[in-house]
Amino acid sequence: DSLPNLYINNANAQTLWVRLEDQATGCFSITTIDLRVEPLPALIPPPASATTLCDADGDGFAQFDLDALIPAMVQGDPNIAVTFHETLTEAQGGDNDIASPYLNIVAYLQPIYVRAENTPTGCWSVTMIQIRAIASPVVPPLDDITLCDTDANNQDGFTQFNLTAQEQLILNSQVGPAADYMVTYHVSETDADQGLWPIVSPGTYTNTVNPQPIWVRVSLRTGGCANVGSFEIRVTAPLAPTTPTQLTACDDGPTSALPQAVFDLTIKDNEITGGDPNYTVTYYETQAGALNDTGAIQTPTAYTNIANAQTLFVAVKGPAPTFCRSFTTLTI
Repeated sequence: DSLPNLYINNANAQTLWVRLEDQATGCFSITTIDLRVEPLPALIPPPASATTLCDADGDGFAQFDLDALIPAMVQGDPNIAVTFHETLTEAQGGDNDIASPYLNIVAYLQPIYVRAENTPTGCWSVTMIQIRAIASPVVPPLDDITLCDTDANNQDGFTQFNLTAQEQLILNSQVGPAADYMVTYHVSETDADQGLWPIVSPGTYTNTVNPQPIWVRVSLRTGGCANVGSFEIRVTAPLAPTTPTQLTACDDGPTSALPQAVFDLTIKDNEITGGDPNYTVTYYETQAGALNDTGAIQTPTAYTNIANAQTLFVAVKGPAPTFCRSFTTLTI
């Protein structure tokens, strides 16, 4: 029986017999023809990481090296020619292939159609990939953090910092939801660049040198894009005040059971501060008042004692911006 013109092979390869007959004479001859179906070229789709770029200015556009994708997609097959196209129709027709590097024309996410052609057979296929430009995280300008030395040794230049104090500012500077980003703190720029050895407890970090640079790394939780910035932490030591000598006055006369006199406490200011005009001295009747800065003596140039002898508590406040405070006592 003869075969229909539209015939589906039942083997690959398959040999068919062909009969040629002269209809006038009835003479005929027989020959063969081999049917072979060549497979379409199959590309290995690139991973999303290979088609994703960090966009430094956040506008959604970046330069993509499409040619760099080819070796992995063809798995080293030298007979497969690969071209890239902006539309499916162009890829199917093999028209208007785009050059690499390629600047995407659709912001952030754009399909690209990849045509793979087997050069010996002419068979071709089209695969769609997505190229993605992700806005890089931003590290805004960060203020340095200066604190007073408030630990047990307030003259050693070391104290505890909350490095996360500016984290909300950092997260508010990003284009995406805050939950998409991770902020880590590092003691070196190299560690920050590589995402290594983040400070484990940034909320309670004690500096190791004074001043000390702190490096901030802001990265996408999905990986890939990150940016690095820095700020400085420094410790200001409060004045180590001198404990002044006792201030003594003569009682003008026994007007009460308690000997009293009017004292000018401020004459001890220079003795306490060492004559440094950048410090302010304030006097208090209680230690709690001095520590909490409440109930300061309002007229230190004319203070009447309430006990004899009496210990006053003295707070010494330093200059801006930290206004560090230290304490001593004065006996009158």
